[in-house]
Amino acid sequence: MDAADSPLNRLFGETETRLVRSYRSTTEIVEFTKSMLPGGEDIAPFERGGPKPLLTRLDGGEKRDAQIPADIAALMAEGFDSIAVITKTATESREAHESLRIKMEVKLCSSLRRRRRALKKE
Repeated sequence: MDAADSPLNRLFGETETRLVRSYRSTTEIVEFTKSMLPGGEDIAPFERGGPKPLLTRLDGGEKRDAQIPADIAALMAEGFDSIAVITKTATESREAHESLRIKMEVKLCSSLRRRRRALKKE
């Protein structure tokens, strides 16, 4: 089924809907990511504060493979139980996932992975 055949399009017609309020992320995370997204300036944070996101640049897989688990352990020691590791590319994401999964329970979230699954179902 393509988008034109969806029940919502048949009911409401083809319209564009933009969701611009974040109810999960803290104000600091929303402000941090707004500049990275097309149209991000329209996103309104939910009034919930927290620490600013940590942006770390690591050269090479060995440094990454040592630093990320250490950072995750430090955040868990502070009481955080839901931690995201965001990479620049899907390849880096898969590499980080492969390294982390042998050390701890992790989930790989990737829009590319979802697209591939959707294509397999067609």
